Amino acid sequence: DGLGADAAKWKPPVKDTNSIYQIVTHVVGSEAWWIQQIIGGVDVQRDRPAEFAASGDDLDVLRARMASVAERNEAVLRGLTADDLRSVGDSTVGRRDGRWGVGGWRQSAALP
Repeated sequence: DGLGADAAKWKPPVKDTNSIYQIVTHVVGSEAWWIQQIIGGVDVQRDRPAEFAASGDDLDVLRARMASVAERNEAVLRGLTADDLRSVGDSTVGRRDGRWGVGGWRQSAALP
């Protein structure tokens, strides 16, 4: 918090860089995809290229999206059984089980 919309949309003056707004949008999309779709089996209708074109003047909209995705992710994770974590499904990196998916999401979101 404390970051204004102009600062969140600012991009370094270097080719192929992203704003903080775009990075946050991408992380939220990635989280939803890994947890809700790959692990939970819910189609999240992700548009990955649009994540890197995202921009907005109302940071409350982005915060609301973050909170909504976090709530849905938590519901999926709380509902998992040991069998769910052992089940294997397809992802962009091949066939993986749910344990790998949770680990893949944690790595992509840079969590400890």
